[in-house]
Amino acid sequence: MSQGHLAHAKWPFYCLLKAKEKNPWNRISPLGLMWGNDTPPANVGAAAFPQNPVSGLKDSAVFQEVVGRLNEKTNAGHLGCNGRLNGPADNALSSCLSCHQTASVPDSSNNTPAIMYQFASYQEPGSGQCMTTPSKLDLANDQVYFKPFQCSESFYGPKNIVPLP
Repeated sequence: MSQGHLAHAKWPFYCLLKAKEKNPWNRISPLGLMWGNDTPPANVGAAAFPQNPVSGLKDSAVFQEVVGRLNEKTNAGHLGCNGRLNGPADNALSSCLSCHQTASVPDSSNNTPAIMYQFASYQEPGSGQCMTTPSKLDLANDQVYFKPFQCSESFYGPKNIVPLP
């Protein structure tokens, strides 16, 4: 992981998995580490970027053998949008960072955005993040939720995507 990659987020996320194993050394497995959002280009949705999520994600390291081992038993590999790292309680159409970065510091007026809007489509029925056939609004959602934020920066976006508190 280079300093260039860390410059845009400065907060890493990781996911560890617990397994029922006799040997205590085999009970915890690292699923991955994430330090950025792999922001898609403006005209490409997050569900299609990168084209190959196994080798194309540059802002994370996902241990595919752990994903495979978990999927053999549970079919719940804890990966979110297009193979991005995701925790067991995170929005399945998101990722660790794109979900948790919304819990940002208050802005200059001591306000924080209403983060629950990322979990439901309040703009248009059927719209949201990481849509496989994205509309213009869906592409705009991806540009907000998958863009890099500093850990000390207030989460923001257009009012039709991130409403004022």
